[in-house]
Amino acid sequence: MRGNPKWGSRLRRLLDRCRVQRVRRTAREQAALAQGRRVQDKVWQARRMMRLGELRFADLAGYLRVRRVEQGWSVRRMQAELGVGRAWLIAEMRRLGFKQ
Repeated sequence: MRGNPKWGSRLRRLLDRCRVQRVRRTAREQAALAQGRRVQDKVWQARRMMRLGELRFADLAGYLRVRRVEQGWSVRRMQAELGVGRAWLIAEMRRLGFKQ
């Protein structure tokens, strides 16, 4: 929407026609959303660690060292085995100093 200047006015007209008002979230709502994201992050972290444990790895760095460096696995294959998203896996690989 931001890339196309026409969308801003078109969207505004459609919202006006349907009598829909765009309202920003309150500070309280934003805080609740942030808290929910933090809780979800902890849940996903626990799931990832549990999966690494099932595969008999102590941490993600050890997993990447074996699968990526020693065995030459693709990102897609590791992603499937771990059950994680591509963006997350690539970000973690970069953070830990592994080549993509």
